[in-house]
Amino acid sequence: MEPIIKFRGQEIDSNKWLYGDLFQRLGCYPEIIFPYIDENGKTQYAEIAVKEKTVGQFIGRKDKNKTEIYDGDIITVNGDFPKLVKFIPERASFCIANICDLNNQNQLDIWM
Repeated sequence: MEPIIKFRGQEIDSNKWLYGDLFQRLGCYPEIIFPYIDENGKTQYAEIAVKEKTVGQFIGRKDKNKTEIYDGDIITVNGDFPKLVKFIPERASFCIANICDLNNQNQLDIWM
C-alpha cells in the first residue's frame, strides 16, 4: 500500500479544519489545497490560508476509532499517559513523547 501524504490546518477565519495538500508561499500563511465539486459537477481546487501553528502532517496511522493521527496531536494509552506526536528530523520519523517529560531537561532523549 502506498503511503498517503496529506496535511490539515485550521482555517484562519472560521477555525474549520481543512484537509489536503500543503502549499506555502514565502512570507505568506500556509495554505491547504483541497478538491471540491462545483455546481456543474466538475472537480475544482481551493486554496485556503490556515493558521501556521495548526498545520500537521498525517502520520499514516489511525487510532482505535479509525481517526487519522497528525503531527502535533496528543494521544493516550487507554485514556492515560498523554503523549505528543511530533516529527523529529534527526530520526527522520514521527515519534511520541510523554507530555510530562517535555520539560525535563535532564533526560537525554525523550522521544520514542
